[in-house]
Amino acid sequence: MELWTALIFITVPYAFIPVFCIYVIITIYDIRHKIIPDSLVYTSIFLSLTINLLNLSTYQTYSTLDWLAGPILFSFFASIWLISAGRVMGFGDAKLALSVGILLGFTQSVSAIVLSFWIGAAFGLLAIFWIRINPLIRINNKITMKSEIPFAPFIVIGAWFALMFHFDIIHASLF
Repeated sequence: MELWTALIFITVPYAFIPVFCIYVIITIYDIRHKIIPDSLVYTSIFLSLTINLLNLSTYQTYSTLDWLAGPILFSFFASIWLISAGRVMGFGDAKLALSVGILLGFTQSVSAIVLSFWIGAAFGLLAIFWIRINPLIRINNKITMKSEIPFAPFIVIGAWFALMFHFDIIHASLF
């Protein structure tokens, strides 16, 4: 975790460092407690809005679609939460997606979310496979397809990848 934090400080543009500091805290908290505190996620939303309203992210200009990225992603995650009654995904993930959408704009935030699902799925399948084949790991042998895995770390990792490498996975910039 310390190496990842250092990597963020080295690679993330200066204007985004406060938000990514909050993202690191959210990641650690979600891994340990499987919940995202409202105070942290609301702070990240506020900082994301502040960065864009003050145009601190000088490397990009925001279109109407970029401003709508946060609410669009929030609606997507909130609908998953609502339809599943909170069993599939927590509402904190929806609020975190709002922050990521506001911070990165449409193209990069959609790419971040797609990446987060891919990385999360790969991690989950590898965890199941690793526990099944490794006889030395018998501490938590109950990892199955129904196990809870915190999703916020994958959202943050996806956001970092999308920001650093300017991913446009679904060619959303064409819209």
